Amino acid sequence: MDTIRVARSTAADKDDWLRLWGEWQRHMAGAVPSEVSERSWQLALDPHSKR
Repeated sequence: MDTIRVARSTAADKDDWLRLWGEWQRHMAGAVPSEVSERSWQLALDPHSKR
């Protein structure tokens, strides 16, 4: 069985996150403006974010 590890995002994760974010958008047949993508990434880095 594979092990899944969950950890807080760090700045070093951004390229991987952008790749996954883009794949999700393609899967959903949609597109998110770059400003929204950047804000979402900043929320992922914010330890106080509940989003």
